[in-house]
Amino acid sequence: MHFGHEMETSASAGAVWALWLDVARWGEWDLGLASATLDGPMAVGACGTIIDRAGRRSPFTVTVLEPGRCHEFSTRLPLGALVVRRTILQAQPCRFRHDVRFTGIGGRLLAPILGRDFRAKLPPTMAALAALAEREHP
Repeated sequence: MHFGHEMETSASAGAVWALWLDVARWGEWDLGLASATLDGPMAVGACGTIIDRAGRRSPFTVTVLEPGRCHEFSTRLPLGALVVRRTILQAQPCRFRHDVRFTGIGGRLLAPILGRDFRAKLPPTMAALAALAEREHP
């Protein structure tokens, strides 16, 4: 299962990118997360932990980092993974995209259960990110 959402904001691409890299602030705009931490700077191979609003902890690993353009991280699932990719599609005006992909046998089994909630929260989560970026960097 794969789904995504994209939107445009009046904030700069740099403002959106800065919020994506500030893992400690993910809980401010991601409606599914209570908090997140990263052990060290954002880099391929860096590991962290996300805690959802229900208190479940999930370790994640940064798998892709193209500065100023995109980053991707994955969380292991039994026999699969949940992969999140965030991409700046265009700088002026800033257009950005958030994709969620479930992989492996476990991903196929869990996607119908977890995917519905993730998909529903994605547009308002992106709107919250855009609003925060616009407030902080008008």
